[in-house]
Amino acid sequence: MFAGILKSGEYPRYALASALTYEMIYQQPIRHELRLLTMPVLLIIGQSDRSVFFRRYAKPEDIKTLGNWPALGRAAVMELLDGQLVEIEGAGHVSHLERPQEFLGALTKFLATRM
Repeated sequence: MFAGILKSGEYPRYALASALTYEMIYQQPIRHELRLLTMPVLLIIGQSDRSVFFRRYAKPEDIKTLGNWPALGRAAVMELLDGQLVEIEGAGHVSHLERPQEFLGALTKFLATRM
């Protein structure tokens, strides 16, 4: 699935974007600030995403309640003033790599309605 990206000249860019994303998640949880966003926001969530960041640091009983990103996305979009949620079936946490056509289609449609 990711073999093409690993061999691509674009891999350093993908790796840097991933590293910066994890740094932000670790340092600055932002869920409580979603209500402050006034611009249009698009959430694209793979429906198979059950990732739990820093799982090894969580208590076993807490892990059971974490990582249901489809449900978290549905709750988060309700907190946005101008939010839209796109759910991508058959994709996990990296839907832009797992289902690039669906991801790009959703993004293109969103941007077209905002210009």
